Amino acid sequence: MKSTKLCPYCKEKIKREAIVCRYCHRELNDAGSSTKAQCQVPSWVLAGSIGVVLGGVVTLVWAFVKERRHWQDDFEDWKGN
Repeated sequence: MKSTKLCPYCKEKIKREAIVCRYCHRELNDAGSSTKAQCQVPSWVLAGSIGVVLGGVVTLVWAFVKERRHWQDDFEDWKGN
């Protein structure tokens, strides 16, 4: 049985039991398997992003409705002449 393995990050030979690579100092996954790190977004970031998007949509709808009233008033003035 081999007593060394390759670091999945820097490809240097390290001990099979190593938890951290002695060359690049990165943590190793168990048994040297290189699984992708899961990206977890904090819930406050997600909630903030949703809030910003919803706030933008509400602002756009409000501006459209406000401007539409002006268009209707202008059309009524034009139609009345």
